[in-house]
Amino acid sequence: FTDDASRAALAAALEASAGDLRRITLRDCAMEDDGVRAVCKVLAATAVGLERLDLSGNDATPQAMPAVALAVKYKSRLSYLALEDNAVKSAGAAVLAAALDPERHAALETVVLAGSEIGSAGAMAVARAVAGLPAFKMLNMSGNEITEDTVAEITELLGEERVNLEDNDGDEEDDEDEEIEEDPELNELSEMLATKAKV
Repeated sequence: FTDDASRAALAAALEASAGDLRRITLRDCAMEDDGVRAVCKVLAATAVGLERLDLSGNDATPQAMPAVALAVKYKSRLSYLALEDNAVKSAGAAVLAAALDPERHAALETVVLAGSEIGSAGAMAVARAVAGLPAFKMLNMSGNEITEDTVAEITELLGEERVNLEDNDGDEEDDEDEEIEEDPELNELSEMLATKAKV
């Protein structure tokens, strides 16, 4: 899925069958930001019964994370979310964290963000978000850029049995914010879904 035509074809195929989709695995598809955004916009508007979403290894950056966040924001049956081996970074992790809600995500058990260039600020945002989820079992943020102090803080917050924070060697200076560009189409979709959720 390295060109616009193949990404569009994938998005169209998902849209055609999204009403019945429960599990979506698109690992290592080289979709990059444009492909991930296209797929997630479709999922946001459809796939109400989505239970598992795996978009690992797609070279996605923080710029794609608002679309991912919207894709899962209203998925009450979601139990598994994986985005490992992407350049999520702290900015993207914070966006994802803001989409998680204890009432809407009562079924969410596992979040995998290993090897995603996430620093301490983003890691802490995700940890705080999942800490309040009633069914949550495992947060995997191994191989990121989280400082030793933050690893200890997250472990205390969630408990050793609910985290994997191996191979983190972060430096506070590396945890820089990245500005995420506005997407008017995504904003419009977000407003529409928020309105529907209130009905």
